[in-house]
Amino acid sequence: SARTAEKLSHNRVRLYRTEAIETLGQVTVFCAEQETLTEGNDVHLDSAFVGHQHVNLTETAPKAPGLGQLLRLAALNADGNTPADSAILECAHRWGIDRSELLIDMPRIGELTSSNAHKTSVHLAGEQTLILVTGDWRTLLPLCAKGNIEELAAAATAMEEKGRLVTAITYRLTDVAPSVYTVEELEHGLTCVGLLGLQTSLQQDVSDAVTLLPNMHTILFSNEPA
Repeated sequence: SARTAEKLSHNRVRLYRTEAIETLGQVTVFCAEQETLTEGNDVHLDSAFVGHQHVNLTETAPKAPGLGQLLRLAALNADGNTPADSAILECAHRWGIDRSELLIDMPRIGELTSSNAHKTSVHLAGEQTLILVTGDWRTLLPLCAKGNIEELAAAATAMEEKGRLVTAITYRLTDVAPSVYTVEELEHGLTCVGLLGLQTSLQQDVSDAVTLLPNMHTILFSNEPA
């Protein structure tokens, strides 16, 4: 369309096939697989949703109820083996949160690898046991028994539309330590503390491109098998 051509021209985008302008003008949805976006790209944690509000983590000292707890739990379950984990640990470090110190207070006693979309770890928390589950919000929110799920889902969708990879931070405290580590035993009755928005260099390029096109929505999905 003429509007699309004008936007592309103003942003110095060159198209070698003029028929592509009409095609781009008709695009309304951009879909991308989450793990591919983070693989081999610089990843940065730049946003969060906690305490009923969106938080810009690039600000010098953003304030929001529960933000400290959100970052501590996220760091506790981030071992640094992935770009996303490294981004979480880097952000937590800026807040004075050290994962090694967290592990002294809440030592890790086990883990469960049941999914590519999320990960589960088990920690001692005083006289209780902390079950910590972090990962794809679409997978985890249905497992939550506490928290405003509709509000969290709407917030996650809004973050994705800005090109963010959205991670949910959920947990459950129990007085009785799990006897076996299975999905049925661990991954239920969770509480969602909040959401984290991760941006990759590729996602930034996608985000910039999306601003050139009218009525564009971004959908990020996981490769979790059905």
